[in-house]
Amino acid sequence: MADKHGVETSLALRRFDAIATLDKKSATEILEILFPGAGLASPAEFEKALGLCIDYGLDPRLNDLYLIPFTVKEKDNLGKVIKETKVYQTVRGISSTRKIAARKHHWGFLDNTPRYMTEEEEKQQYKTVDPERVRRIVKLRDMVTGAEVIGCAEWPKTKSWTDARGTHTEPNNPKGMDKGNTMENMADIRAERKALD
Repeated sequence: MADKHGVETSLALRRFDAIATLDKKSATEILEILFPGAGLASPAEFEKALGLCIDYGLDPRLNDLYLIPFTVKEKDNLGKVIKETKVYQTVRGISSTRKIAARKHHWGFLDNTPRYMTEEEEKQQYKTVDPERVRRIVKLRDMVTGAEVIGCAEWPKTKSWTDARGTHTEPNNPKGMDKGNTMENMADIRAERKALD
């Protein structure tokens, strides 16, 4: 756990090692340890994360969900930042989708997915092939009923915005790249959720 959360945080979490299912008190404490300041900055998001832990048995120690900080910038008419506010957003990890789906069905992956879509699959789903987007596909089969579902999703490789100084473009890197998150992972998560919804 020290590799995932750091030594200090791992030591603080150690007292919860024997707890398999989180109650409100333990979930609150774990969220406060893993995401300090999130409860004060974004109380509604903190409650949402807490509810997901309790209602669906999700565990932030296992990367089932995150409270990710974002900086909201207020700008004047010239695009100059006049105020920055830190807010948190609840983001479910891919393991949470699988845990929630497993309550109803036992799914297995088909056709070597998740993977990049073939050109034929891209044309069928999106009508064009777009090299500026990461397009992924997930195929799943219910192991009991044999039902098959497919989910497709994309992640734009760049993002653009316009302000008083002109149009700007930069890589559309997702949050958490320093922890191993990738554009492919973001598209996979979306494709899997589409397949299971």
